[in-house]
Amino acid sequence: MMRSSAGATALALLLLFGSANAGGVPELRFPVDCTPGEDCWIYQYVDTDPGPGARDYTCGLRSYEGHKGTDIALADLKSIERGVTVVAAAEGKVRSIRDGVPDRLHDGPGATSVEGRECGNGVAIQHGDGWESMYCHLRNGSVRVRPGEQVDQGQPIGEIGLSGMTQFPHLHFAVRYGEAAIDPFTGPVPPEGCGVPGAPLWSDADREATRYSPVDIYQIGAAVEAPEAAAAYAGELDADTLPSSAPALVAWTTLAAVRAGDQLTIRLVSPAGETVAKSETILEKNQIRYFAYTGRRLTGPSWPSGDYRIEVALVREAGDPSVRKSADRIITVR
Repeated sequence: MMRSSAGATALALLLLFGSANAGGVPELRFPVDCTPGEDCWIYQYVDTDPGPGARDYTCGLRSYEGHKGTDIALADLKSIERGVTVVAAAEGKVRSIRDGVPDRLHDGPGATSVEGRECGNGVAIQHGDGWESMYCHLRNGSVRVRPGEQVDQGQPIGEIGLSGMTQFPHLHFAVRYGEAAIDPFTGPVPPEGCGVPGAPLWSDADREATRYSPVDIYQIGAAVEAPEAAAAYAGELDADTLPSSAPALVAWTTLAAVRAGDQLTIRLVSPAGETVAKSETILEKNQIRYFAYTGRRLTGPSWPSGDYRIEVALVREAGDPSVRKSADRIITVR
């Protein structure tokens, strides 16, 4: 039944548009004032699998069953405080808004039911000819527009928050044509097959910002003891400086969309260029968010002062092409 429904939707869109270049299709700009891969990440995509299971438009794993939008995430909960602006992806008229929903983890302390308010604080903008965009999980008190207001492309409408049904700070950005969910990475008439060039809705200026990444390293940090993943996700382990008297030096990282068989290496390098700690792991299962660390206990009176480098590298041999991702960060010990 699900396959039949998805097929009917695709056929209806094909009949409506004839081609993905038909008139009336909005050209979108990236809806967040951030730099993907640096201070925000495209975390999950529209589920393009018409049956049970989930896949993104490249046949990758960055989606989940029934997901109808694009999630643009921040590194941790603390990042909300800097005020990351959400903007209108295209000009249009504000259909509706919601504000006043508190920012908190959906299943965290003090969590309450969000039935009927899963989007949290949000904005819906009509772009004409049946097109609409939705912006969910906005920061409480940040919505800057009102119903009936005309907005320009790129106009600030709110900030990324943690409202509604969410367990991490992000914008859920959804595009619809009538009742049909549209993947902005493929356009209104998705091409047959995964990873086949379609007609994405993104403007030429935002093609690089929206380039697909099969896996991301989006947090790197250091701690003085074995860290908890929850503390990293909360932004509590983001110190740039550690004391030379620390009982241990531990390098940690968080990645998005790892796969079974990926080879992950974490290395902590001293100011003299020597390896303080190193781990090499073959990952055992697919995970949308993965946390890992390596470290070494203090054995002398203190750690040498200076800049320590944390190196993280992931290699995925499976697939064509293979994937190699690396990142590093400097932590000062004094």
